[in-house]
Amino acid sequence: MSHTRVLSLTMAAMIAFAGNSLLCRLALKDTPIDAATFTSVRLISGAFMLCRALGSAPARLWVNAGGGYCLGYLFFTRQVLARADPDYCGKLLRAVPFALALSVATAPWASLDVSGFVYAVLSGALASGVGYANWYTALKALKATEAATVQLSVPVIAALGGIVFLGEHVTARLLGASTAILGGIAIVILDKKQAK
Repeated sequence: MSHTRVLSLTMAAMIAFAGNSLLCRLALKDTPIDAATFTSVRLISGAFMLCRALGSAPARLWVNAGGGYCLGYLFFTRQVLARADPDYCGKLLRAVPFALALSVATAPWASLDVSGFVYAVLSGALASGVGYANWYTALKALKATEAATVQLSVPVIAALGGIVFLGEHVTARLLGASTAILGGIAIVILDKKQAK
């Protein structure tokens, strides 16, 4: 896979993950949809889209996870398992019954709204489903440290999106946190270049 393709897939995934935050805020703040219904619709649409995009998880990624450990990457057990299991649609599918049970339990307070429903589908199908499909494709060409570092950009992208699209305010706290995050990412990138 070319460097340009990896970069494009990674950027698309990070933007999708940040977009997920914006869609959730839009739905739960600006529409009458209830949280349980939103979550159920989001999980179902996300699982459907991701399972269609990924299909079955490539077995070789189990080897990649163990290989990364042997090459000196230090993971906790659950991190190894998470890296080894790119078929995130399975996780989404296993969460669906719990979300549906919550929706049934909270049915007397349910509030289904067309706009909220659309936001939930976009959050699940595009921001989660397509986002994770892009991410797991890019992940095959990224080292563990690169993958961990680039994910730190998501809160900054989400904050920027909130300012641009949701009219949220720029605060000193936001600027300070964003500077710290981006500075940390820059340090890792520069350190990697110097090490070559």
